[in-house]
Amino acid sequence: EIAELKDRLRYLYTARNALAPVYRLPSEILAKIFHLLRVDKYGEMIPKGVLPVSWASQHWREVALADPTLWDHINDSNYRWAFWCLIRSKTVPLFVELSSQATA
Repeated sequence: EIAELKDRLRYLYTARNALAPVYRLPSEILAKIFHLLRVDKYGEMIPKGVLPVSWASQHWREVALADPTLWDHINDSNYRWAFWCLIRSKTVPLFVELSSQATA
C-alpha cells in the first residue's frame, strides 16, 4: 500500500508541475536555456553544468537528454562522465579537454 501511495503522490506532483508555466516551455526554448547554463560568467565551460536542470522534471530531463549538443564537451576529470557524454553526444563533434601533469 505504501508503494502505491508513493506512486500516486509522484503522479500528483508531476501533474501539479505540468501546470506551472516554466514547465510548459517549448523544448527548443528549454534547450537554448540549457546551453546558457553550460558556461560561467567568464565564458568557461562548466562540466556537468546542464545536469542539475535535468532533474527538475521528466520533461526537462527528456529535453536535456535529447539534445546531443548539450553533451559535446568532455574533460578528463571524470571518466564515467566522459563515457555518458560520448553516448549522449551521438554524432556531433566533440570538444575534449585533457590536462597534463608532470609525474615524478
